[in-house]
Amino acid sequence: MAQISGLINTKVAKVTNNDFDLIDAYEQLSDTTAELEQEKQRAEKEKQRAEQEKQRAEQEKQRAEQEKQRAEQEKQRAEQEKQRAEQERLLSAKTMKNDGMPIELIARYTGFSVDVIEKL
Repeated sequence: MAQISGLINTKVAKVTNNDFDLIDAYEQLSDTTAELEQEKQRAEKEKQRAEQEKQRAEQEKQRAEQEKQRAEQEKQRAEQEKQRAEQERLLSAKTMKNDGMPIELIARYTGFSVDVIEKL
């Protein structure tokens, strides 16, 4: 037992402050490595969230563009319908004029001015 105690004391006596500093540095490095790994994982998750948000924004932009196109198409259809209605009213006014209906009465029914009807 005395030999073991002496051996331990010999081994302990050989451990220096520099050795303890190295142990502390290793523990700090281990902690720092773990913290860096956690930070890396957090950064990767944040990057994924940012990419998902970017995709959602792009999808929303595409939906908005599609809606804009639909609105433009609807506007064009409405304009075409308005022009067709105008043409029908003009044709009706011309037919009424050709049938001998008074111009003032045609103006009242169609909403055109007397000048427009006289030019038909």
